Amino acid sequence: MKKRIFARLTCLLCLFLSSNLAALSATTSWYTNTVSMQSPDGRMELRFMLVDGCPQYALYRDGKPVVLPSKMGFTLEWRDDLAHAFVLKDLERSTFDEVWQPVWGEEANIRNHYNEMLVTLEQPAGVVTSADGRSKTLPTVMQIRFRLYDDGLGFRYEFPMRYNGVDNALVCFWFKEELTQFVMTDDHTAWWIPGDYDTQEFNYTKSRLSEVRELHDSSHTDGGWPWKSFSDTGLQTALQMKTDDVSTSIFTKLLRSTSPPCIWI
Repeated sequence: MKKRIFARLTCLLCLFLSSNLAALSATTSWYTNTVSMQSPDGRMELRFMLVDGCPQYALYRDGKPVVLPSKMGFTLEWRDDLAHAFVLKDLERSTFDEVWQPVWGEEANIRNHYNEMLVTLEQPAGVVTSADGRSKTLPTVMQIRFRLYDDGLGFRYEFPMRYNGVDNALVCFWFKEELTQFVMTDDHTAWWIPGDYDTQEFNYTKSRLSEVRELHDSSHTDGGWPWKSFSDTGLQTALQMKTDDVSTSIFTKLLRSTSPPCIWI
């Protein structure tokens, strides 16, 4: 059976392949500030680490890398970025297994089986000034929730209003840029359309990832006018990729009405 990898970015990254099931297996190497978690069948492995305070993740299958160490975080307007100076404050693990029935579709029963790891990160406490001029010294807390399936990985960012009984400095903030990376293992063949603020009505281009910059402007010529590209390497999700033995898809979604506020990748 052909292997497949899908990736969902709800700012839920899901990378799907194929497999069966097993038990939670996770290890922690505190001296390297690295934590890891395995999929239920033990074939997929997530590794999370802090490198000089910067959160990073990597994904492996059968010991081989699928996503190389990739940075995580955000730059914000009017305050320090969520990309450095983090320390690992807490780690929670769980497992989940259910079967649900969709209203319609090709499958009568769908199994939702994953191991989960919630990573709590904290930046040093700083002074936060409210609209009425009052100031408080509060820590900045960001959580990353990873869900590892037999055939994929999903993660999301969460911003709790309070942590350990203390208000989070992230009460009101504006994203300037998302820094989440997907560092691929090779120069994959990709089927893509250009990233655009206004439309997705483009024909797909097949090329190597290294050729995207060169072909980006010409990919607009068969539809989607007028267009507002945000980057000469920016691509629309879902992005289909393929190596000799693995097919990959990355797609994204922003969840607006959730508690706590979160972004699924």
